[in-house]
Amino acid sequence: MLVLTNERSGQNYLLQASDSNGGILQSLGLVDGTGNFLNQQMPTDASMKVNGLLVTRSGNRGLSDIIHGLTIDLAPDAEGKSATLEVTSDVSAARKAIEDMLGKYNKLMDYLSAKVTNLKQTDGTYKRGALAGDYSIVTLRMELARQFGAAVTNSGAFGMLGEVGISLDDSFKASISDAAKLESLLLSKRSDVTALFDQLSTNLTTTIGRFTGASGYMASVSSALDRQLESAKQQIDAMNSRLATREEQLYQQYGEIQAQLLTMTYMQQQFLAMYGNYNVYK
Repeated sequence: MLVLTNERSGQNYLLQASDSNGGILQSLGLVDGTGNFLNQQMPTDASMKVNGLLVTRSGNRGLSDIIHGLTIDLAPDAEGKSATLEVTSDVSAARKAIEDMLGKYNKLMDYLSAKVTNLKQTDGTYKRGALAGDYSIVTLRMELARQFGAAVTNSGAFGMLGEVGISLDDSFKASISDAAKLESLLLSKRSDVTALFDQLSTNLTTTIGRFTGASGYMASVSSALDRQLESAKQQIDAMNSRLATREEQLYQQYGEIQAQLLTMTYMQQQFLAMYGNYNVYK
């Protein structure tokens, strides 16, 4: 059996066909002698009631414009049946986003701490951080910690992370200290929590931006170090050139001295050959 199906559904999409040459469709049993489909199923729209309101759509699947935030798929045997949908907020994605942000903040603080502090080794000695003497990096670490714990001016009802269940420990590490409070506020006052984190993220990005990017502190320091390295390289090249010249001079002097010694040795041999050895006795 050959079945023709329209790729679009709904009563506005009627499938039509006709033989342009001969009677192929008729011979296949798809149309009758007048060109009408045999066993044709007329297209219809899906019809349903949502909270008593009649809704029609041209298809049964991917209905995302009926209930905000939901996508509905109607089963083939759904005619005459009803269902109750219970919609609750899912805070898992929002909490994961917050945890990711805290994780990245803590990772940055760990990195900065390792660079600006003197770490005690297992043998009792201390290893100086590579940037321990860089006041700008030390200031950046303290400023990030201050911003994370300080009040944040924003459009929402919360001004500090402590109000939504997040705190800093003594090492400036951030964590969710009251998960129940955070999830409750994400359900009841998500926009206020979002406003707090959005503004905090903006503040942190601005602070970090002074150190990153093409015109930031790190780029400036890197350029300065590159210039110092280039200057040192030029000095080393100049010194190597002078040493090479001095080496050549010393080789030349050594050669001249060797030539003089050979000449004196030859003259001694000639003198001995001519006059022999004379010993003077008293």
